[in-house]
Amino acid sequence: MNWILSVETSTKFGGVALFHDGHIISGMRFQPEKPASEYLIPCISELLAGESLIPGDLDAIALSIGPGSFTGLRVGLTAVKTMAVRLRIPVFAVSSLQALSFNAGLSAQTIGAIMDARKGQIYGAYFRREEGSIPIRLSEDTVMTIETFLSVRPDDDICIVGDGIKPYRDRIEATGISEENLMMSSIYPMPESVGYLALQGQSVRFDVDRIQLMTPVYLRRSEAEENWDRKQCSELSKEN
Repeated sequence: MNWILSVETSTKFGGVALFHDGHIISGMRFQPEKPASEYLIPCISELLAGESLIPGDLDAIALSIGPGSFTGLRVGLTAVKTMAVRLRIPVFAVSSLQALSFNAGLSAQTIGAIMDARKGQIYGAYFRREEGSIPIRLSEDTVMTIETFLSVRPDDDICIVGDGIKPYRDRIEATGISEENLMMSSIYPMPESVGYLALQGQSVRFDVDRIQLMTPVYLRRSEAEENWDRKQCSELSKEN
């Protein structure tokens, strides 16, 4: 595949990147003060125009499929599905947590990738990256408290990366993980990492005839769904 567009919308600090023959060519980041819905399509258009390309020149799209922001994931998925169907090209779905694990660098170490899931929980998964290799999955993506996540860590020599560090830093360090093993410089998944994982086969391929089967990885229900259930339960209790 010659030209691959990579899209990351699992956080408000997402963006897009462009690959040619397996090499990164260019990338753009969203402005976090506004939603991805306002920036995604214009960023894609600008990125392609910068290389004198049109959407029809694309051979595939790589997309971070979650977990992450419910709204951001829906925006990315809707836009990418629309493009893929119109252009008749495949989409490669990539875990946002595996993309995040790239930020830990090249050291041969166990990586705990964590994203703030709010409500006292994190999205997390463990990976192992031998020097010069891509991060290989050691556990499935999950949602739980930081204490539960760290209680099942594969070993003690572990690097933690992601915005889940910020709200739970004290609780992380209380489990014996030192400050030097907390990666605070780059804490969000990057579109470049999404593209690299797709190119290395760390993804699920959806051809056009299967594109409607591609859904976001939420790991839990949205707040809107939970509010709906509470409302329904409240109305049922009143009727009874």
